[in-house]
Amino acid sequence: MFKNLFKNKTQFVGFIICSIIGLAVLLVYVQPFLNNHLLLPLERGLYDVRFKLRGRIPTTKKVVVVDINEETLERLGRWPFPRYFHAKIVDNLVKSGAKTIAFDILFTEPERDNAWSDQKLADSAKRSKCVIQNSFIDYNFDPPKITLPIPVLKKSAAEVGIANAFPQTDGVVRALPPLCEVDGKYYPHLSFATASHYLGKNCMDMYNELPLTRDGEVLVNYLGPFKTVEFVPYWQVYMKQIEPEHFKDKIVIIGATATGLYDHHPQPFSPHFPGVEIQATLVENFITNSFIHQVPGIYTVLSIILLTLLCGFTLPILKTQISTVAAPLYFLAFFLIGLGVFNARYWFELAPGCVIILLSYVAVIGYRLITEEKEKKRIRQTFGTYVSPQVLNFVLSNPPSLGGARQKVTIFFSDIRAFTSWTETTKAEEVVTLLNEYLTKMTDIVFQHNGTVDKFIGDAIMAFWGAPLPQEDHAFRAVSCAIDMIVELKKFQEELRRTNRYVIDIGIGINTGDAIVGNMGSNRRMDYTVIGDSVNLAARLEPLNRKYDTHVIIGSTTYELVKDRIITREIDKVKVKGKDIEQIIYEAVGYKK
Repeated sequence: MFKNLFKNKTQFVGFIICSIIGLAVLLVYVQPFLNNHLLLPLERGLYDVRFKLRGRIPTTKKVVVVDINEETLERLGRWPFPRYFHAKIVDNLVKSGAKTIAFDILFTEPERDNAWSDQKLADSAKRSKCVIQNSFIDYNFDPPKITLPIPVLKKSAAEVGIANAFPQTDGVVRALPPLCEVDGKYYPHLSFATASHYLGKNCMDMYNELPLTRDGEVLVNYLGPFKTVEFVPYWQVYMKQIEPEHFKDKIVIIGATATGLYDHHPQPFSPHFPGVEIQATLVENFITNSFIHQVPGIYTVLSIILLTLLCGFTLPILKTQISTVAAPLYFLAFFLIGLGVFNARYWFELAPGCVIILLSYVAVIGYRLITEEKEKKRIRQTFGTYVSPQVLNFVLSNPPSLGGARQKVTIFFSDIRAFTSWTETTKAEEVVTLLNEYLTKMTDIVFQHNGTVDKFIGDAIMAFWGAPLPQEDHAFRAVSCAIDMIVELKKFQEELRRTNRYVIDIGIGINTGDAIVGNMGSNRRMDYTVIGDSVNLAARLEPLNRKYDTHVIIGSTTYELVKDRIITREIDKVKVKGKDIEQIIYEAVGYKK
C-alpha cells in the first residue's frame, strides 16, 4: 500500500530506512537501560541548552543568601567561626524581620573550644522559632546513613532538612527528591523544609501538589547564573551594617562561597555553582511552585511516530540539496517547539526526535549516494558510447526512465550506397579502415548536434533526437546534422580521390513522430533504442535517395517542423512500403539565411 506512494524503489527504500530508525529509537526510549546510556546524555545536554537560551527570569526577591565570602573571612577571621557568631547572626536577622532562617552549614559535632557557644546558638534558634538546621545523608553506606545536627541544635530548630544536592551521573544538579527516605523514615529536603516553614504548610500537603517526575523528583527551575538571587555578605549582617528592615518577611539562607569552604556543583548556567544558591533556587521554586513539569512519555512516543513519518515521506522524495536544507529546518522547528514548551515550564524530551531527524537524513543521503553512484555507472555503461559528453552530463544529472516511454522524437538513418558490392572485391583491412574513418567523422557530427547514436548496422548509422535529452528543436537538429554530414562527406570524398581510394556516397532518411523509447533487449544485453512506425518510416525513406538522386529525404512531419529554417524541395508523393497512405517527401538542401 505504502509502496504506491513512491515513484521509485529508492524512495520506498528510503521510507523503510526511516521507519527502521524510528522503530529503533522507540525501542531504545522505552528500555530504561538503553535510554539511560544512549538517549539520556543527549537529552541532558539539550535540557541545559534550553536553560541557557531561556536566560535569567525574575525572582520574588523573598529569598536572600547571607554569604560567608572572602571579605567576611578577612574581617571576622579564619573558618570555622565560633557558633556564637551564628547566634548573633540569627538575632540580627530576627530583629531585621526575617521570617525563616536556614543554615546551609553542618553542625554535626560540638564546638571544642567554646562549649557554651553551641548553647548560645541553640538559645537564639529557640527564641526565633524560625531556624532550619542542616543534615546530610551518606549514601556510601548500605543502608544510607543520616548525619543530624548535635542534639542541642536539633532540639532548638524549627525543622531539620537534608542538604544533599543529588547530582546526576554527569555531575549536574537538575532534579532532587523533596522527601528523602532513610530507615523507613522520610526527611524533607532543606529547601523543602525551609519553604514549608515560610508558608506555614505541612510538608505532606505541599508534596501532594508538586509536579513530580516519573522518578518522584522535582526538576529545579534555575533562575539564572550565579547571584541571580540577592547575596548579602555575612560580615555586614554580623556588624549590623544593613537597613533595619532589610530582611523583613524574607527567607534567609546562610552559606559560604569563599574558596575552599563551599560545595559547588555544575548546573545548566555554570560548571561551578555554589550549593547555597541551589538551596535558594529550590526554596524560590517551592514557595511559588514554579518547578519544571515533565511532559508525559506518551507525547514523546507520539513525536517519535510523527517525525518518523515526516522524515520517511519527505527526505527520500526531496532532492539531495533540498533534503540538506529540510533536515536542519525540521531539527530547528522541533527544537523551537521544545524551547517554547520549556519556557512555559514544561520539559518535553527532544533527544529521540532529534536523533530520528539526524539519523534519517544521514541514512537516506548515504543510501542515495550509493544508489545514485550505481545508477550513474549504469547510465555511463548505457549511454556513454552513443551520446555526446554534453548529453551524458545531462543524463547523469537527470536520469531518464529506462523502462520505456512514448514520446515525440526525430529518427535518422544513413547508408553508404553500393558499399556491399565493393566490399566483396576489396581486402578486409581496407574495408575496415575506410568504414571506421567514415563512421568516426559522421558520429562526431551527430554528437555535435547532441544526437543519440542508436546503433551501427554494418555501414548504416541509426540515430535519433529528443531523447534522452529533451529537445524542442529535435527535428531541426536532425536535419542540420544531415546537411552538415553531406558537407563533411564532400570533403572526405576529395580526400579519398587524392589517395586513390574508393569514393563513397551516402543517402539519409529522416522522419519525426511518436515512438517508444527505452532500454530494450535481453537479460544479458540491453540497448537504449527507439521502436515504432515512425522509426520504420525513417528507415524506408533512406533507400529512396537512389531513386531520386538525392542525399537527404525527410518526411512531411519533419518538413512542417523545419520548413522555416531549412531550404527544401518537394520531391514526390509516394506510398512507402508497409504504408497504405501516400506520403509527401522532401529533399533537405541547406540552411535558409
